[in-house]
Amino acid sequence: MTYWAGRRVLVTGARGFIASHLCRRLIDDEAVVCGISTKAIKGREGMTWRQIDLTDRVAVRQLIAEIEPEVIFHLAGHVTGSQSVEQVAPTLDQNLISTINILTASVETVRSRVLLAGSMQEPDPKDPAGVLPSPYAASKWACNAYARMFHGLYQQPVSIARPFMVYGPGQWDTVKLLPYVITSFLNGESPRVSSGDRVMDWVYVDDVVDGFRRVASSEYMDGRTIDLGTGDLVSIREIVDRVRRLLGTSVEATFGAVPDRPFERPHAARVDETKQLIGWRASTSLDDGLRHAIGWYRDQLVSGAVSR
Repeated sequence: MTYWAGRRVLVTGARGFIASHLCRRLIDDEAVVCGISTKAIKGREGMTWRQIDLTDRVAVRQLIAEIEPEVIFHLAGHVTGSQSVEQVAPTLDQNLISTINILTASVETVRSRVLLAGSMQEPDPKDPAGVLPSPYAASKWACNAYARMFHGLYQQPVSIARPFMVYGPGQWDTVKLLPYVITSFLNGESPRVSSGDRVMDWVYVDDVVDGFRRVASSEYMDGRTIDLGTGDLVSIREIVDRVRRLLGTSVEATFGAVPDRPFERPHAARVDETKQLIGWRASTSLDDGLRHAIGWYRDQLVSGAVSR
């Protein structure tokens, strides 16, 4: 028996990249999983689904009161690194308002344990100075401030897990860097990318799912923010070169075709603190993770699930 066996678990954004991996793992753990989506729902064996707009405060409260989840993984949101002003409104509604609705409904009904997915774009809590690099980052920073308030004022059990640059199989959005680069190379095309100088902490999706489960099952983590990454910073140029080498392609990327975005500072996960708090450390090497991702995208291209 695992900690999750028989527990009622609600996963928002359950059709998304990380959340779909999480749902699969929770089902294997014999949890009673309900997935939430705002779009048309495709059923997954072993779980139930509900379609709901998380910006609807009344609907969220009714749902949580009805399901009475013991744990809520709140992964839904408007996820984009774009710095466009058009992203301010959707990140406010779909990230901040939805989070407040879930926390409020939990306090008013069953007081579920809530895990929020943070963002590597947020400033380090110990070094908050500097310009937030996107509306998405600002919305996530605000979500975490509300989470800490709900924990302090209303004793809501809530924790924030901050995944860094997550990659792996099942990431359908080919606008994202790695899916775009991999599918471009597989199609024999040169990916057009930035200078390649930006460095990021790349972490495999299965490792992140393990981290989420550990954080959500620990009462000690209530009110805390914890990093889920490898602690290693690898440049975009090196990642692209690794993909190219693993594929054995002669096609080269076009660096400098896309401008670098301002205000993006390098952040590495605080892995020693994470290890100390929850006993978790990422275990998938970068090359192994990239091989798994490449194999998945190759299969999708063969099947026609991803456009050529």
